[in-house]
Amino acid sequence: MYTKSSLLEYEVYSMFGVKNVITKYKILFKNLKLKQKISLSTTFILILSTFMTIVLLYGQFKNLVEKNSYKETHQMVIQLSNYYNEKLTKVINLTHGIFENLNFQQSLDNIVWDDQYNYAIEASTLQPLFHRTMLKDRVIDSFILYTPQGIFPDSIHKLNPDFEVEKTSIFKVFGNTPNISWGKAYADEFFESKKRVIPVVMSITTDRIYGSEFFIINLSEEELISPLKDINSSNKASVYIVNNDGQIITQSEYKGYHNLVGLQDFNKLINNGNDGSFKYTYNGEKLYINYSKIALNGWRVITVQQQDELLKEVQKLQLFVILIGFTMTTVAGLVAIIVASTVTRPLYKLRKTMQSVQEGQLDARFTNKYNDEIGQLGTSFNSMLDEMQILIRELEEERERTKEEQKLKVKAEIKALQAQINPHFLYNTLDSIYWKSKMGKNELASEMIISLSNLLRIGLSKGKDKIPVTAEIEHVKNYLYLQSNVYNDRFDYNVAVTGDISRCLTVKLILQPIVENAIFHGFDNIGYKGMINISVENIGNKVHFKVEDNGIGFDVEAIMSSLKDQSTETKGYALKNVYQRIVLNYGQGFGVNLESTPYEKTIIEIVIPTEE
Repeated sequence: MYTKSSLLEYEVYSMFGVKNVITKYKILFKNLKLKQKISLSTTFILILSTFMTIVLLYGQFKNLVEKNSYKETHQMVIQLSNYYNEKLTKVINLTHGIFENLNFQQSLDNIVWDDQYNYAIEASTLQPLFHRTMLKDRVIDSFILYTPQGIFPDSIHKLNPDFEVEKTSIFKVFGNTPNISWGKAYADEFFESKKRVIPVVMSITTDRIYGSEFFIINLSEEELISPLKDINSSNKASVYIVNNDGQIITQSEYKGYHNLVGLQDFNKLINNGNDGSFKYTYNGEKLYINYSKIALNGWRVITVQQQDELLKEVQKLQLFVILIGFTMTTVAGLVAIIVASTVTRPLYKLRKTMQSVQEGQLDARFTNKYNDEIGQLGTSFNSMLDEMQILIRELEEERERTKEEQKLKVKAEIKALQAQINPHFLYNTLDSIYWKSKMGKNELASEMIISLSNLLRIGLSKGKDKIPVTAEIEHVKNYLYLQSNVYNDRFDYNVAVTGDISRCLTVKLILQPIVENAIFHGFDNIGYKGMINISVENIGNKVHFKVEDNGIGFDVEAIMSSLKDQSTETKGYALKNVYQRIVLNYGQGFGVNLESTPYEKTIIEIVIPTEE
């Protein structure tokens, strides 16, 4: 109920009209009951904080999703261009292998210089050589040796009897580019199958000098674009391979954008550097373009994706944010009502108890089953001394509980770090295994799979904290083997063991984090080949692990200071974790020794007691 004074004040303020609306609602709020004030205030604060949090998180997640989507598609195109560069280089090398064959050279001499040469004899010499080479890579569909004295195809395909070599488009192209020319996909003019192929025409490179003879390698378009079809379905992208003139060599489309590739401004953009990406609007559609140059012949791999399709996860995020906002608003209202009731009910009860005491009822006591601020106030009102004893006891219990929780937290974090497996390492390793398998390096791929399996098995170790030193060495060897195959020629390594360590135990996973730091931080942009030397020695009653590299090094004093300071985070977080686990398991008398001369020698030595 409003008092007479408040009603009079309300009427006076209302006379000022719109200018006093804020003041009028302020008076109304002041006259509300405490429960209503708390409900409205809590609801407003919860809704406002929820809205601001959702908006901020949505912006962050949206940017993160967009960046990751753009980055993943660009990396995919770069990998494609690298794949085609390796594939086409292999074809050229295989063809040069034919040219260097002595039987090929002898047959070609007979054909060119002997007017009475026997076609059947020379064909029977050349065709097995062609067939053996074709079996080495499925992308090679057919071979044809052209000479003015005769044409020598592989015997697998049947020649088209109606064609004349001198009138074919391939013959005309080779006349303009006498060394090597790369054609675009077309229906084969030479064979009856009319299979779609991509012709590569090469002059014959031997120590001898010939006239207008040349060699034709027909690449299977179906085999060459098979990786692109997976991208069509999985990434909803159209993929094109174009030459320096902007002509499409071959394509695999999810949606038809081939007319886009011929536009002048589009070709200008994709010729800007070896690789890149940009946004492009075509016929009202917003597209995202990625391109990368094939180093061997200058072809470019281009992917075209709709931005809406690429960023569909952002659209899902928008719907999710709206749903979360609606849910949180509803929950905020309910929470406000519950909070208001919870707060005001004991207050009313405490006020009634105090009024009873004021009236002389000294035996009145405040009772409350909850130990919140109001409950503590009521307990203080009943007995200050009892309250002090209770607070002291609760403080000690809380201190011990916090100490134990902190200790458990540290151990849990350490175990989590031990169990952690770097997803980028797994991705790069599995991707490398995949491509080596695709390239026919099945034995190497098999060895890498076995090493990865051993790495994971030792890392898990059935949940054990300590493992044999021999297992720790095997673990880091597997890791080095895998990384050396993923990052070809980036570094070499050597592992040496001195003394009998067959029965020694160690905390697991202490070498791999240090080796990982050397590879990804020590060898970052050093401009020369890295070298990692690992030595393990059992000296007296101590085991010494030493990891030495020739990388960029670090500030020894700063790193040692950060290792011993629990409150700091450093770039050497893995090294700090190793140091903490050694101290936790073996005490302060053991740990890590550092030595670093930038770009020459960096040594990290770990010393633990001999434990059998």
